Amino acid sequence: MRTRKGVFHLHSAYSPPFTLFLPQGNHPSSIRCQEILRELSGKRLVCLGWWGTQQVVVKVFPRRRQSRRYWQREDRGVRALAARGILTPEILYSGSLAEEQGDVVVLPFLATGMTALQLWQEAADDDARQRLLGAMVVLFAHHHQQGVCQRDLHLGNFMAVGEMIHTLDGADIVVSRREVGIRKALANLALFWAQLDPAYDQLVDILFPGYCRARGWSCSAVLCQQLKNRIAASRRWRREKYLKKIFRDCSAVVRCRDTGRLILCSRRYYTPPVRDFLMDPDPWLYHSATRLLKDGNSSTVATVVVDGHPLVVKRYNSKGFIHGIKRAFRRTRAARSWRNAHLLDFYGINTPEPVALIERQRLAVRLPAYYVAALADGILASDYFAVAAVSDELRHMAAKVASVIKTMHDQRISHGDLKASNIVLTAHGPALMDLDDMQQHRSVAGFAKAARRDVERFLRNWENYPAVAQLFSSLMKGKEARS
Repeated sequence: MRTRKGVFHLHSAYSPPFTLFLPQGNHPSSIRCQEILRELSGKRLVCLGWWGTQQVVVKVFPRRRQSRRYWQREDRGVRALAARGILTPEILYSGSLAEEQGDVVVLPFLATGMTALQLWQEAADDDARQRLLGAMVVLFAHHHQQGVCQRDLHLGNFMAVGEMIHTLDGADIVVSRREVGIRKALANLALFWAQLDPAYDQLVDILFPGYCRARGWSCSAVLCQQLKNRIAASRRWRREKYLKKIFRDCSAVVRCRDTGRLILCSRRYYTPPVRDFLMDPDPWLYHSATRLLKDGNSSTVATVVVDGHPLVVKRYNSKGFIHGIKRAFRRTRAARSWRNAHLLDFYGINTPEPVALIERQRLAVRLPAYYVAALADGILASDYFAVAAVSDELRHMAAKVASVIKTMHDQRISHGDLKASNIVLTAHGPALMDLDDMQQHRSVAGFAKAARRDVERFLRNWENYPAVAQLFSSLMKGKEARS
């Protein structure tokens, strides 16, 4: 984007389409950018556009202090991949924009391809995902054999065109003259595997031997266990990094702070109408179009529609001046809900999408805080299972609910209030709600006690429905012992 001062601003208030201008040369002088694919704050903007008659992907690096290094990394990385026989889009142009606005790397758009992330999300079943992971593992073996380690190993950085997989991102690769050794290779594989749901860790025993064959290694149980240990450590590191990230301004979250107020909002929901709502949500709670679900001393819950988005707003009420003082130096229940919703999402456990957190404070006194989530379209478990007889369909759904609880407990997470009304059955599976008492435990003994309370509370839901109680009791039999 051109400005009078010739400065490119990643956070300028513009929307596609816009035009980038190149210095005069044997190439089209402008690129028409039509869609923003990705934005890394202060570092890089990735756009889809047209360069003459060719559709291209443009990586734009703003001209700022020390910012040329990001462009240089991308340029060197892509060229290093190509030099080592690793499939990657060929650089069409790499250099400055006109008037020193910044630097760009222009690459062909692989129109017939799909990212590995798209293939993963659209896979028909886990067998298809296993085949994709197998191909990725062999690709990494080729990388490592050529002395290449990519540090940004997410599925979106790989593009499948037919049976061939292209590596898209050259900015975060480390290249050495020798092939990558065992320790670094295991660490790199673990970094990739840790981004998947823990359920896919079981595929290590199936797929890792393929990596070893490609490297000419002998695959042993000890080597497999070393990889599993590194995956667990990488996942813990990613979890802590992710849970810090959601409390600051980043590519996924908008953070706004002024005197006495903190707002965190999912960037994809942050429109002017939503921003206005977040600045003052109280009038919405008692509007005639609002459905008030609860209006108690501890909390007020309502469903609202803002800018076309059906939302659930939970206001955690203050119980007075003394209560506000006591809560001033503790994380609010709204903040715990925000964190816990993202924690479940990190582990691939279904929960209504977290939209926003609002905290307010006057001097040292906490005022009511708000947690906003997307409205889950489904039926409450308390309504669905309120039946006298058990059908095959109901058994199938009960198994899904039990599986969600087991997945949660496998990560040492206790819900704290596992009422049937806190589980909603959606088209994407059972989703857990009301997360302010949820906790991930470090202590095995402490978790075991909390998990037992979860199971006991859940089974109490069905005291008036003996057939359902017996079904869930059998599905969760031995659960406490395993936990």
